[in-house]
Amino acid sequence: MIALHDLLSTPLSTAAAATPVCRDRGLLLDRAAFRARVATLRAAVQSQAAQRYALCIDDPFDFACALFALFACGKEPVIPANATPGYLADLADAYDVVLTDATLAPHVHADAAQVLGTHIDPQAPLTLYTSGSSGRPKPIRKTLAQFNAEVHTLEKQWGALVGDATMLASVPHHHIYGLLFRVMWPLAGRPRIRPGDQHRTAASASATRAVRRGGDRVDARAVIALACAAWLHRIDARTARFFLVGPSARARSRARICGGLRRRAARNLWQH
Repeated sequence: MIALHDLLSTPLSTAAAATPVCRDRGLLLDRAAFRARVATLRAAVQSQAAQRYALCIDDPFDFACALFALFACGKEPVIPANATPGYLADLADAYDVVLTDATLAPHVHADAAQVLGTHIDPQAPLTLYTSGSSGRPKPIRKTLAQFNAEVHTLEKQWGALVGDATMLASVPHHHIYGLLFRVMWPLAGRPRIRPGDQHRTAASASATRAVRRGGDRVDARAVIALACAAWLHRIDARTARFFLVGPSARARSRARICGGLRRRAARNLWQH
């Protein structure tokens, strides 16, 4: 694994540069593509006077690249729970600029070597905000070093099981669990993230469809399924069974991580 603060500074061999970090349908994006995109976004923000940037980016790969571009510039990322106008208005004092998919620099060819040697402070600050469902949104202040420690704990606990699996997640990347599992862990070394698998709230959302979306066939045995308990309560039983026990003996995901799901809830979902 690579320490999160060393993602841009560690020299990579040809094989390491080609290590996939993200699956976008049939396209695999590797470490070199990540560094190249970071280089483009760093150039776009480093000359700006603003210090605090609210990341309201739906695409997880661009989100990850923008996050580390800000770290590389010594800027402070702020991650709102959502990007609705009213919610952002409540956080108006917490950020200087909002970055969205539409305002990001376009994808252009860039040299990944432009960021080689870039130092990132391990104590770089990162602030997430709660949804505010029980009152005013509250800040959760972290450092990159804290996320790095958590990622290494995940690797120690599940690394041997996970291997090079692809992460499928209902948890969005602006949630702390989504940030850890879908962004930080894949970048540090395991597993790959999938930009196409966004947070779904529709009751008919199908995990098996996500595995084979758009003709991009992924062996379910090489998948890590990440879901939160609240999401599992909103989906159909067939999808819930995929996350809990796998749809069949021949197509089980390598692991299912269901945060906070009580045994009774799991049993009820299975009996539907």
